[in-house]
Amino acid sequence: MSASKTIDVLKKDALFLMPDFLGADFSSRLCDEINSAKKFLTPLEDFEKRIERKEKLAGRPNAVFDIPVELQEKLEGKILDVKPVLEKHFSTELDELKLTYYAIYHTGDFFERHADAASNAKNINGVRQTKLVIVVFLNDNADDETDKDSFSGYTGGQLTIYGLIKDKKFEHFGYPLSCKAGTLVAFRSTCLHEVAEVTSGTRYVVNSGFY
Repeated sequence: MSASKTIDVLKKDALFLMPDFLGADFSSRLCDEINSAKKFLTPLEDFEKRIERKEKLAGRPNAVFDIPVELQEKLEGKILDVKPVLEKHFSTELDELKLTYYAIYHTGDFFERHADAASNAKNINGVRQTKLVIVVFLNDNADDETDKDSFSGYTGGQLTIYGLIKDKKFEHFGYPLSCKAGTLVAFRSTCLHEVAEVTSGTRYVVNSGFY
């Protein structure tokens, strides 16, 4: 479903969308920097220390952590600016920003269904639980390549979130989003979500969130 369409079937405060969070020039520059940065194989053996596996697992995207400091600070500053709006929308007090990184999905890549935190999880041994997941789309997700010569986004690769629909009959059905470049999506970390297989092009996204 296009992120630009009115969402009237979802639970209250289930999903937050900001279509114009990033401008086209900033999104494009981030993509350029991601392309030239060191890439890590995922899933990482140790995320914080960036210890990667020796071989890429089939279908898993690559990760980038380091881009120019001024771009990183600008991006994270923009996310922090939205924090009060997110707190109000989700009726949740948020703490600090998580480590922000970038994911690159080539054709054939996907991310299996998962949640970033369990619904009954508590902070244990100083390990904090994520409260809110943030994804920022850096290029266009389209249903079809209407013009292969000018299309610079990707097909497939929809972010699908589960447990959002009001009707109990559909609680196990996913809600797929096809977003344009610059769109910010936020949802609770306990929501199951997945990324469908990218069928053409390359998908660039920012992964972040709040504790």
